[in-house]
Amino acid sequence: MCFKPGNEDFVYASSGNEILSFDIRMGPQAKPLETYNYNRDEINQVICYKPLPNNFFILV
Repeated sequence: MCFKPGNEDFVYASSGNEILSFDIRMGPQAKPLETYNYNRDEINQVICYKPLPNNFFILV
């Protein structure tokens, strides 16, 4: 799990081979804002990386 750099209201979490994004301001009723499913294998770690002000990457 990681928080989006510069906007900690958004969290990214992995479940199996998916990455889900949530807005934590929605509380326990939050549904995934986006779902990413690019991996064939189970994801062990999610890293939020922002090398430049206009770039943002999710590393798995």
